[in-house]
Amino acid sequence: MNCYDSQHVSRRMRRALQGFQESAAAGVGDGAGAGRQVEALGERVTELEEENRELRELVEAQANRLEELEEENRGLRKLVETQAHQIEELERQVVALEQEQQPKGDAERADAGKDQRQRRPRQLRHLPYDTGVVTLEKQPDEENTLGPAVASVVAEWRVLRNPAARRGSRVDRAKAAVRRWELEVELLRDFRLTLPPETEPLDDSRRADHIRWRLEAMADAKRELARAKWIRVLTLGLWRR
Repeated sequence: MNCYDSQHVSRRMRRALQGFQESAAAGVGDGAGAGRQVEALGERVTELEEENRELRELVEAQANRLEELEEENRGLRKLVETQAHQIEELERQVVALEQEQQPKGDAERADAGKDQRQRRPRQLRHLPYDTGVVTLEKQPDEENTLGPAVASVVAEWRVLRNPAARRGSRVDRAKAAVRRWELEVELLRDFRLTLPPETEPLDDSRRADHIRWRLEAMADAKRELARAKWIRVLTLGLWRR
């Protein structure tokens, strides 16, 4: 059938015709052998046609399955996009709530810091705090020099700078990062101190730069905290299922 459709005699068909011709020339049973060969060829053609139909059905089934998978993939993409938008919205809500709560806490701490600065005794000349520079190690008579309120903020900040604060779950690490940047902004902006690695007092321009990039780092940390909380919610939900 292929030779008939293409009008071209294949090598296999050429050999079959040659064998048929040789059999006919040898006078095999007044054409009985040739008849059997033709019959065998007809049966083989029928078999090939059946195989061809099966192959076509298999290809059609695979094509239908491919369309189904593509449809499922489109649905999954839409679901992922929807969840991504939901995560972004939750992040914005978390940041907004934290920003609503933050000004009140900052104002209270700033007022407390002002009271402590007003009551703070004269700074000791041998300490770095006479220039407003904070060190990573606790200094002698630090509470009297800075005042209890400021000294407690500095102590908490030192704890958060310790590598141990970066352990725990993803949520715990994100919370520690957010709190560290909050304290650094407070020490720089509200208490007018200078933080390591700086060893000299900051002027107003450099202080503004230090505060700005810490606020940016705080915003990044809050976004990371929102993502960590959302991932934990999803993980717990899947685990409960």
